[in-house]
Amino acid sequence: MKVVMVSSGWCELSVMRTLSKLEVDLFVGLGDLECPNLLPRFLGILGEKDGVFVKHFLDQGRYLISNRELSSDFSTDVWISHLAPRGSSTGLIAGLEVGDSKLTEKALMLRPKLIFHGHSEVQAVNTLGETTVVSPGPLSRGLFALYDSSSREFWLSSLAIR
Repeated sequence: MKVVMVSSGWCELSVMRTLSKLEVDLFVGLGDLECPNLLPRFLGILGEKDGVFVKHFLDQGRYLISNRELSSDFSTDVWISHLAPRGSSTGLIAGLEVGDSKLTEKALMLRPKLIFHGHSEVQAVNTLGETTVVSPGPLSRGLFALYDSSSREFWLSSLAIR
């Protein structure tokens, strides 16, 4: 399964159209996306900035809790989260590290292979114990990540934004 991971994006139609043309199986939102309805095959989680429209959209069967490859409930070895695990150095807002210490504890205990998260102004990869932590960065800057569940590989990517 080929997946695009996105977070923190506004309704820029040219960006959404370009993304939707990618040959992938699923688009996963990591929170704070204004227009998830513009991406086909979309599942996601909420961020703290998501409004009523996004919550209603996700309530229509588009919440990603768990499928065979990804989970927000820690049931697989590839997790998605809105926040970074604290201490991973991948969640940065205004130059300050942000993150969730309870997520860090859970990751160190359960040792997932990968955690993809939103709520960061940077595109970054780091390790936390045995776990690789990935911030795709904000879609509002054209940043996203691609993940291939069959090869267990990911790539950080970007689009040119005018």
